[in-house]
Amino acid sequence: MTSLAVDRRAILASRALAVTRLQLTTNLLPLAIPLVVLAGSFVVNVMVFSASDRAQAEGTTGGVASIYFAQLVVAWASVHQNFSFTVGLNATRGAYYLGSLAVAVLQSLVYGLVLFVLNILELATGDWGIGLAFFDPAGLTPDASPATYLVYTVPLAFVTMLGLFLGSVSKRFGTRGFFLLSIAAFLVGGLVATLITHLNGWEPIVEWLARQSLRAVLTGWLLVPTVLASVGGWFVLRRAVP
Repeated sequence: MTSLAVDRRAILASRALAVTRLQLTTNLLPLAIPLVVLAGSFVVNVMVFSASDRAQAEGTTGGVASIYFAQLVVAWASVHQNFSFTVGLNATRGAYYLGSLAVAVLQSLVYGLVLFVLNILELATGDWGIGLAFFDPAGLTPDASPATYLVYTVPLAFVTMLGLFLGSVSKRFGTRGFFLLSIAAFLVGGLVATLITHLNGWEPIVEWLARQSLRAVLTGWLLVPTVLASVGGWFVLRRAVP
């Protein structure tokens, strides 16, 4: 590797770090939105369970999913909010995207840790004393092991990378192009499903899925589309007009 290549990588890393700092310092409100949404959902569920006949009985809710949907939307919108501004400050597209990926990973790690700690509190308080299994609705996080942390963090990383990818697509191709590409994706998916049906391939696929635990899917296999989304977002955004 030549010294010129090393210098270029060092410059790219330095600019990406600058983009990361910029996003963390100027976008504190958007970064807090998923936690605010989660807190609102939790408060509503506590009020409902406390006032209903389900109190003191075991009950689950899908309220924890609110942070994942919120993070998807925030990551999607961040491309529209930050891309043109950041590139206008003389940052390259590569530096912007690497910085955005760093923020995305950091968000996933921090939000995953928040969910992990809250789940421990939920277990320690006996489901908050009202039988509300808010942070473990599927029974996948019964302990404080590292695998439990990954159950929260890997799906967060997935929705964040998916949001960056969708934001990159809509930024480059516009609203009309985004919907046309969405239709094309649905058509391709339909053709693939038809081909699998024609080849009698659904049965082995279902059997393979049945052999996988849900925890393994969430902490292992979900990394595959996460990586694909992160790489795909770069190939789309690299030619986007600021």
